Amino acid sequence: MRPCYTLTDVRQQIKSAALAKAIAELARLFPLELVELPMRTLNANPNGLPPIGKICLLAAAAIHVLPLAGITGAAALMRLYGLAEIDASTELLLQHRALLFALLGGGLLAAMGYPSWRMPMVSVVLVSDVGFLMLGGVHWPLNDALQRVAIFDIASIACLFIVAICMQRAKR
Repeated sequence: MRPCYTLTDVRQQIKSAALAKAIAELARLFPLELVELPMRTLNANPNGLPPIGKICLLAAAAIHVLPLAGITGAAALMRLYGLAEIDASTELLLQHRALLFALLGGGLLAAMGYPSWRMPMVSVVLVSDVGFLMLGGVHWPLNDALQRVAIFDIASIACLFIVAICMQRAKR
């Protein structure tokens, strides 16, 4: 017997493929050898979160973990943010930002296995992403690297809204 696919199933497969392309683009833009996500979080069935919800949670986590490359020093930070040069104070602040973003991404990864963490982590990351976009609007125009950060924050916001919708549907 052949499986019967609905229009919703087809749309979810298309969205999953688009997210996979976006993650591949992130990996290309932010080369980072140390990103190896725990496979148990991908294979786990986190309390009814559908595959699109898991993929979106993973994508938002990746967006926030990838800037961790900046913690290695000034050269990585200049590449990530399109800076010509960087002083020691700015380097420290941006390294701290990279560390905090990695904590947000790690929290989202942990939320895959701990359902009670999902809404708090989604909320905190949404506040962070929206906050950057609001601050970026005040300082517009942004350089190309910061515009790329804004685009990834918009992608993260979209992913997190999908996760929130999946969580609400799972409650019903």
